[in-house]
Amino acid sequence: MNRLDVLECVSEVVQEAGKIALESFGHSRVVFEKARASVATEADLRVEKHLIDFLRKKFPEHGILAEETGKIDAESEYLWIIDPIDGTRYYARGIPIYSISVALKEKDELTLGIIHFPSFGEIFRAAREVGVWRNQEAISCGRVTDPKDALVSVEIPARHDSAEERHRALELVQRMVGTCQRVRIIGLSSFSMCQVAHGGFDAYVNLGSAAKEWDLAAGKIITAEAGATVTEAKGVLVVANPILNDALLGILGL
Repeated sequence: MNRLDVLECVSEVVQEAGKIALESFGHSRVVFEKARASVATEADLRVEKHLIDFLRKKFPEHGILAEETGKIDAESEYLWIIDPIDGTRYYARGIPIYSISVALKEKDELTLGIIHFPSFGEIFRAAREVGVWRNQEAISCGRVTDPKDALVSVEIPARHDSAEERHRALELVQRMVGTCQRVRIIGLSSFSMCQVAHGGFDAYVNLGSAAKEWDLAAGKIITAEAGATVTEAKGVLVVANPILNDALLGILGL
């Protein structure tokens, strides 16, 4: 497959799905509640179906892993990973911080990533060894290397996680608050990772929020192609340029 051609055609369909999401933004009915107080709306299901229908028709031999549908032919060496709406709670309440994420794995290696923010009219796209873009502009991660100058987005466990996990995460947040310029909790991995990719945030640190593969897959390839190092250690994910990444790992004791 020509990765750039695939990236372009799938990006078009992701933006079509974004129009579906916008139609029901702020008033899509919650269809069911899932574990950990997560929810799915009618829009989640419609967006996911639109994407799956296209991918099954365009790439019939490829597998799919989607948040609401689950696995379809997941043993294939090509696996599409779909998060129809990342940030459903925000979306359902009319808060415009949400996204549609699609990634492709080839033989367990992430090779394509697309994250679209319908309310912002932005799309981030990356293809391994080809490039990474915010809309039509090539991007790269920031160059801040000293934590004291760094703006860091952090994700923390919820009340459904164990008390030990929450306590550990808050201890690590305290370390960063005492060291970094600013620490912010957004609660949307796709948004934070895209901001790292273009240099808005200097780092993204997930302190064990039990994120699923569809939450992170597209963001990992987008940030990696933008020059960031993606490190997972002891249940913590750190994404930043290589020098800042090492510094944050030291602060966190990882």
